[in-house]
Amino acid sequence: MKKIKAIIFDFDGTLVDTKIDIARSVNFLLKEENLPPIPEEKIYEFIGNGTDVLLEKSFSYVNGKIRDGVIDRFFKIYEEHMLDNTKPFPNILDVIDKIKDRSLYILTNKHERFAVKILKHFGILNYFKEVVGADTFGVKKPDPFGIIRIINKESVDRKKVLMIGDSAIDIKTGKNAGVLTCGVLWGLGKIDELRRENPDFLINKPCEILDIVN
Repeated sequence: MKKIKAIIFDFDGTLVDTKIDIARSVNFLLKEENLPPIPEEKIYEFIGNGTDVLLEKSFSYVNGKIRDGVIDRFFKIYEEHMLDNTKPFPNILDVIDKIKDRSLYILTNKHERFAVKILKHFGILNYFKEVVGADTFGVKKPDPFGIIRIINKESVDRKKVLMIGDSAIDIKTGKNAGVLTCGVLWGLGKIDELRRENPDFLINKPCEILDIVN
């Protein structure tokens, strides 16, 4: 394996465990809308495709309708509570520190400002050359636009670029861009869904990233 030069990380479920704060923000919103709560474990299944899909699935689950202003209200609720329980996954910060000589990026379907705020809170924003969210260019994964843009920016061979994520969407995005892909099993993604996408690597622990990129 040639040395990987650019590493692109998903955010939720890959770098940072955000699921509790996302789920509780959804239920807070549902309560305001006079709708019943959803089990948090069920909401976890709706995470990964962006806020619009998260809320569409959540409201549909309780037979609710999304009215004007609801998405903006969710953003306000989440911004107030996004650091209540959120934390980096064990050992991931140590791994990031060990590969800081590479070109590191984040490509997420979360809105950029939320990812940036969380990264700042944990003191790791400066490790990444850029954070690209769903709203940064108006394009979401699995569209390969974000990765292709990074390839062009870095002037690097696609096979020296690695996309790391916990969901099938992340693997699809990497495949669509023609780069190497790595599925991680500590996040929200299901192992059978990841395997169906046939990632180049499938790992159980963050430290295994070091074996892939070196």
